[in-house]
Amino acid sequence: MSTNPNKWKIAFVVLAVAAFCVVAYLAIQLFDQSATLGMVSDAFQRREDALSLLRRSIPDMLRTDHLSQQDIFTILKKHNQGKPIVTGPGFIEMDQMRFCFATNGTLERVEKTDDYGTRASDTPTNRPAIP
Repeated sequence: MSTNPNKWKIAFVVLAVAAFCVVAYLAIQLFDQSATLGMVSDAFQRREDALSLLRRSIPDMLRTDHLSQQDIFTILKKHNQGKPIVTGPGFIEMDQMRFCFATNGTLERVEKTDDYGTRASDTPTNRPAIP
């Protein structure tokens, strides 16, 4: 008879520990998902801001006969609302978007970049994985 209450105590402790582990796991999952949604909404807002800047700039770009890199940069700066726009030899870059120009100054392509300004093709593939 004395072993029976001990079995109940052991079962209760095991179930309490299991319940605590499940609640902790679910709390971690909830925080992870909320952080992921926060990052997704931030990225969406940044992309929406960049596209609205382009939308405001297109009428001025259509009024210009021959668009050079300097013309596009000037138009983007005119409609910019404090967002950084970086220019260099052969490119103009704004939030996760890069305009690449040919050597004659005409727009060649538009690339999607990450937060650091690198394309996925810029990442070397010949390096060993970090353990």
